[in-house]
Amino acid sequence: MKLTVIYTPNGWLRQADQGIEQTDDWGAYLHLIGEGLDPYSAREQMKILQGHSDVEVLQVFHLPFERTRKWFLCDANGVGRRVRKEYARMELIDAGHSARAADLILRAALRDPITIDNLLPV
Repeated sequence: MKLTVIYTPNGWLRQADQGIEQTDDWGAYLHLIGEGLDPYSAREQMKILQGHSDVEVLQVFHLPFERTRKWFLCDANGVGRRVRKEYARMELIDAGHSARAADLILRAALRDPITIDNLLPV
């Protein structure tokens, strides 16, 4: 099934003929049923989508050439600070990620390191 409905803190969004438009709970429910889900599966899918929206968006970057605090943790706006790996992992878990997902995010950050020059002061 293609994902045609998402939940944001501002409400439901669904894919329509003219693009993406905002809808309410009932509209999202009917849209999922129209996509081929039965009523129970549609309600379950809506609960899953609402559960995923509670995860705070954090970005982690690895700074390999620094001596201490080799990780940069920031929010979706890019505002953040340099931290140790243990602290970055703890913040990811506190934001709603599972421990396994936090470890995976940290491993992914190792594959694309940045330098301190890539960070702009505020």
